[in-house]
Amino acid sequence: MTRDNQSERWLVIDPDPRVLSKLCLSMGVKGVQVEQIQPSNRDFIREQRPVHGVILLLHQVPPAINGEETSSNGIYFSNQIVREGYATHALINILMNCGEMVDIGSTLKEFKEFTREFTPIEKGHSLSSSHVLREASNNIAKRQESRGVFHAITYVHYGGFLWELDGCRKSPSRLVACTETTWLGVAQNELRRKADMLYRHQTPYSMWAVIEDRRQVYHRQLVGKAYLRQAVENELDSLYPAWRVTLNINRWEEEYQYHMEHNVNQAGKELVRERDYCRVFEDLPVDEQISIQTSIKTDVRGWSEAELTDRWMQTQDESLRLYERLGTEYQKHKEYRDDTVRRKYNYEPFIEAYIKCLAKHKLLDYNQAP
Repeated sequence: MTRDNQSERWLVIDPDPRVLSKLCLSMGVKGVQVEQIQPSNRDFIREQRPVHGVILLLHQVPPAINGEETSSNGIYFSNQIVREGYATHALINILMNCGEMVDIGSTLKEFKEFTREFTPIEKGHSLSSSHVLREASNNIAKRQESRGVFHAITYVHYGGFLWELDGCRKSPSRLVACTETTWLGVAQNELRRKADMLYRHQTPYSMWAVIEDRRQVYHRQLVGKAYLRQAVENELDSLYPAWRVTLNINRWEEEYQYHMEHNVNQAGKELVRERDYCRVFEDLPVDEQISIQTSIKTDVRGWSEAELTDRWMQTQDESLRLYERLGTEYQKHKEYRDDTVRRKYNYEPFIEAYIKCLAKHKLLDYNQAP
C-alpha cells in the first residue's frame, strides 16, 4: 500500500492508557487523561474523581448500526462509522458533553459547531472523513498492522441523567436520573450489570475512565494543604503561642526537609517549582476554596493544642505523599511522550534486515545454549 493510500485510512489504536491519553492531547484536548478501570477494585473509579465519562470497550467486531431514532435532548452523540476509529468516536462522545469542565481545544470546538445540527450518523460520517482527526489518531498508532477490533460504548452524566452512548445504535439511551454527585455510583451499577451479561456471553471487554489530569488534581491539593497548614499555624500562634517550642518545630521541619530531599520523587519537586498552574489559594476553583474554608471553620477552630498539632503533622505527611504522587504522574506522562515517538516507526523491517545480515556473515549461532 502506498503512503498516500495509507494516509486516507484509519489505523487501529491498541487500547492502552498511554495511547488513549495521548490521543486526547493529539486532538488538542487539555487537562485530561485516560485510565483503565479494574472491575475488581470497586473504589478505583471514585478515587479518580473528577471523572468526565466511562468507556466500555467490547473486544469484538462492532455490529451494524441499528435501533430507532429518538430525540437526543441536546446531548452530543455520533455513530461509530469506521470501526478502526473506535477510540476517537468514544472519546468525542464524552468530551463533547463536558461543557466548561474540559478545554477541548480549537479543533474539537470547530468540529462540534460544524456538526451541531447533524444527525448521529451524519456526525459519524463527518468524523470518519475528517483529515485532522484521522491524522491525530494515526499519529499515535503503531505503524504495523493491528488485528484488534472494538465496539465502544460510553457513559456520561448529562442534564440530570446517566446516558449510554453506543456508537452502533442510532440514538443515545437515557438510563437513570442522577446528579453530579451520584452519577458515578449509578454508572458503576450499570457497568456491573453489563459486565455480568458479557461474562455470561463470554465476550471479552475492558473499562476505561476519562478523568482530569492527575497532575492538576495533585497541584490543587498541594495548594489546599499549604493553605490548611497556614490556617492551623495561625490558630496555634493565636491560642498557644509557645506551641513551636513545645512541639520542637525545628526538628519536625528538618525531618520534613529530609524526606523531601531523600524520599520524594525529584520530578515532583521540580514540577511544583516550575508550575504555572494553580500557584496560590486564590487560583483554586471557587467550590474548592469554599470547601477548604468550611473545613477550617468546623475542623480547626476551637480544637485543643494537641488536636491542632496532630493536624499540623498530618498535613505535612499528606503533602509529602502528594509530592510523591505528583512525581510519579510526571514520570508517567514523560513515558507516554517517549512511547508516542516510538510508535511512529515500524522497527520490524530494520530488525529483519539486521538479523539477515548477521546470518549472512555467520554471526548467529542457533545451536548455542542460552
